[in-house]
Amino acid sequence: MTRTQQIVGVCIAGVVCTALCAWLLSSGRVHPPFEIGKEEKSPLFGSLSIARAVEIAENEKSSEYLILEYIAHEGTPQKISGWTIESTAQKINVRIPEGNTLFRQGVVPTLSPISLFPGERALLSPQSSPVGASFQSNICSPALEQFQNFYPAFTRTDRTITEGFYNDCVERENTNPQFFFPEWRVFLNSQDSLFSSEHDHLILKDEKGLIIAEYSY
Repeated sequence: MTRTQQIVGVCIAGVVCTALCAWLLSSGRVHPPFEIGKEEKSPLFGSLSIARAVEIAENEKSSEYLILEYIAHEGTPQKISGWTIESTAQKINVRIPEGNTLFRQGVVPTLSPISLFPGERALLSPQSSPVGASFQSNICSPALEQFQNFYPAFTRTDRTITEGFYNDCVERENTNPQFFFPEWRVFLNSQDSLFSSEHDHLILKDEKGLIIAEYSY
């Protein structure tokens, strides 16, 4: 092979590679890195994280949700109600609602902004709440599963109470210093699926539209 033929071969290979990369990007098989400019970042950037989780129920039906965690080790409670989550693949965004700290069945909930303390987390479900409101989990919460389904299911520990009526448990136990768990169940009431079947960028933004966290899958 002559020197000229070698050069022509390299050039052809480069053109083919460029065309192939362009096709892969346009087809969604390869995703460029998601870059965040300094001016786009919230002052809270890096102090909270989001991640997508999938649970397979006994009937093999999958349930997807987000885990929003306040990963700071110290500091004051951080309000998350009013923040938004955007799906770049689905072209939708949803707002984090207010919630009810001490939920009781059969009582119209008193809603207020949801706040997380450092180390706490919120499980964000795209669906509607089985009990009509978002709420903070407590040692009595597993008793709610006698009548409603929750995904993911509530964690059982040596402190949780699963027997009897939920309201009776709340009245009896709510003064217990260990009554609340460091976890909120938040329901986004989205009419559309928040998750893509393949790949997506999910972006958490504050009330000013600045980016707090991002997750790609």
